[in-house]
Amino acid sequence: MALEAGTGETRWQHAYEAPLPKNPVFDFWNTSAGPGPYASPLLADGRLFALGVGGLLHVLDAKTGAMVWKKDLVAELRPPDFRATAASPIAYGENVILPVGGRGQGLVAFDGATGEVAWKSQDFQDAPASPVLIDVGGQEQLVVFGREQVAGVNPGNGELYWNHPHATQFGLNISTPVWGEDGILILSSAYDGGSRALRLTREGGETTVEELWFNNRMRVHFGNMVRFGGLVIVTSGDFGPAFFTAVDAETGEEAWRERSLARSHMVYAGGRLVIVDEDGEIALATPSETGLDIHARTQVLKENAWTPPTLVGSRLYLRDRQSVMALELGPVD
Repeated sequence: MALEAGTGETRWQHAYEAPLPKNPVFDFWNTSAGPGPYASPLLADGRLFALGVGGLLHVLDAKTGAMVWKKDLVAELRPPDFRATAASPIAYGENVILPVGGRGQGLVAFDGATGEVAWKSQDFQDAPASPVLIDVGGQEQLVVFGREQVAGVNPGNGELYWNHPHATQFGLNISTPVWGEDGILILSSAYDGGSRALRLTREGGETTVEELWFNNRMRVHFGNMVRFGGLVIVTSGDFGPAFFTAVDAETGEEAWRERSLARSHMVYAGGRLVIVDEDGEIALATPSETGLDIHARTQVLKENAWTPPTLVGSRLYLRDRQSVMALELGPVD
């Protein structure tokens, strides 16, 4: 659906049949995480790329909702051990890149205008985490978080630059890695995966990967991570309590912990964090090296509120499984 940003009125909507396959993975995800979709849509070059949980990729004209092209990734590419699609597509040049999974097609780039396969590469098995573009010593790299490793590839052709192991139970590497200007890449998983920090440097055309630390105490389940100076701010916890936590990016040592928020997604803007926790509470806070100063908080959504918020200026767009809404945050002194 496309909604009028100022009023919430529907501009257009597109519906299609999307039956969920009958298998234990889909049965579990449908009852615990909801029937999807799990991937955020991508807006690029006036087109909307929307990926459904069953591997159906629809590309629509963003203004009108008219179909441009569509693909059934499962039927056409037949990824082995398919577990539902959750990674969001990412644009690079004229292409849109998706982790698909399988020998020689761990990553697939599609021409954004036609849907034709531009290139396929690598043997990664797909995981729920979304790819992210970073700059390592002036070279653009696409970071891919697969079921058993994190890797950097050439976003133009899929060539492998580097690869580093990071396995967790069930291959559920969900949270997208976060990159800092200090050259440190931080990745984290729930279950038994834990967290690690990698320093990436590039010299003589080669990327070197140095593991700075690993610990199994910090476990980011499905929320995002935010870099704040020398810290990485996360919600740490999987099946037990989840605490809002700041960790030193270079050493892995915990700097502070805030216990009053549940597992959260967050947006950092203007020196402040806008936080949405899974129970439906939103908070506006200022992080520091020593703690989190919460200015305001209120309950606006229902659990499970697992969709990341979107901030445009001072307007915040939110949704849970029943509602979508826009809130005006206003000026903050």
